[in-house]
Amino acid sequence: MVPNKIGQTACKICPVRFYCPWQDEDPVPCDPKAICPAGSWKPKEECSGLYKRNKETEECELSSIVYAVIGVVLAVIVAGIGFVIVRRYRRDNEQRQRLLERQHPVYTGW
Repeated sequence: MVPNKIGQTACKICPVRFYCPWQDEDPVPCDPKAICPAGSWKPKEECSGLYKRNKETEECELSSIVYAVIGVVLAVIVAGIGFVIVRRYRRDNEQRQRLLERQHPVYTGW
């Protein structure tokens, strides 16, 4: 937070893309590679891994690739469950159909 005038009782928040290391000094511009959201007292490092930088808020957020991967994984799981259900249904129907087609018992034993 940065005071507007000496002796002031309320402070204003340090703006986006600036950081304010001392309350009695003006905001310092942030390095283009660093992240400085509103209210920063020191610059943050660049987003890493699966995070990307939000240009408006200067915060690190999950990349859209993460959401796409989660969607694909869920689709594969749902498709697999559907495949298993359909396969069991068809197998059960085939067994019932074979039992209904026989007119007399078939002995396969002794």
